[in-house]
Parts: sequence; C-alpha cells; structure tokens
Amino acid sequence: MEQITIRLACRDDAKAVADMLICLAREIGDEERFCSTGKTIAKYGFGKDALFHCMIAEAVSKGKLQHLGLALYFPAFSTTRGQPGLYIQDLWIGEPARGKGLGRQLLARSIEHASKAWGAAYLSLTVYADNPSATEFYRRLGFKAGDNDCPMMLDGNAYQVLGSI
Repeated sequence: MEQITIRLACRDDAKAVADMLICLAREIGDEERFCSTGKTIAKYGFGKDALFHCMIAEAVSKGKLQHLGLALYFPAFSTTRGQPGLYIQDLWIGEPARGKGLGRQLLARSIEHASKAWGAAYLSLTVYADNPSATEFYRRLGFKAGDNDCPMMLDGNAYQVLGSI
C-alpha cells in the first residue's frame, strides 16, 4: 500500500462516505436501520449550511484509490464547560487498515480541523456497549464515560408527536 492521505471530504466524496458508512452499519448491526445515501450525504454534508464534516483516509494501491476509513463529526457546545467541542458521530476503519494507528490519526485531524474552524476544546462520542474493541480503543486514548451520562434518543412517531405540540 502506498502512503496514506487523510483529508477533509468534499461533495465529490459523498458516495464514498456513504459506502464506508454502510460498511460500519453492517459491522455494528445497524444495516436494516441505515438510510444514508450518497445523495443525502451530499445534501447535508457540504455547502455553506453543512451539518457535518468528514475526514477521509485513503491510499492508492496498484494504481487504484482505496478508501480506508473516515471520521464524521459536527460542532457541539457544552454549557457546563462553556466551550465549543466536536462530536464524533462515526469512526470507521476498513479491516485491512485496522491496527495501524489510523483511527487515532483520523481523530487527531478531526480535532485539528474543529479547533481551527470553530474553536473546539473537547471531543465527545458515544460507543456501543456491545462493542468492546471500540470501547478499549477509546479508553487507550484516554476517553472515559461520564458518570452521569446516559445517551437517549427520540425518533420516529414519538419525535413527530413531540414536535407537533
């Protein structure tokens, strides 16, 4: 494999981003719920009103571009800290590239971008409880679970009902 490049994704990368996210969804058992496409990634991830950013890791091997991984993130704000941060929504490394420090590099580049773009001073994420290898990866980097944190989600009909009040 040639040299790995990590860069900020652009609209032309939308299909590749969606393809990598589909791989992630399969691996974590979310394939049936997964609805993002190249079209939705292009619509919501790029332009002046982009809702997220994405770092892509890639390399050229035997003359062919290979997408090795991604970190998809967006701005966050902590009223407790009184500071902006970034929230990592998805971090995925393809099987052949795992164990080579690419996850750490993608997180570092995401932090670098967010720090410059909106003054991010912290990073948060959620890891699936049934993904012990991811949990251990984050712990090795110094992540810890908040004692009082319990991520919750409202979607579907309950979201529609509450939004119509």
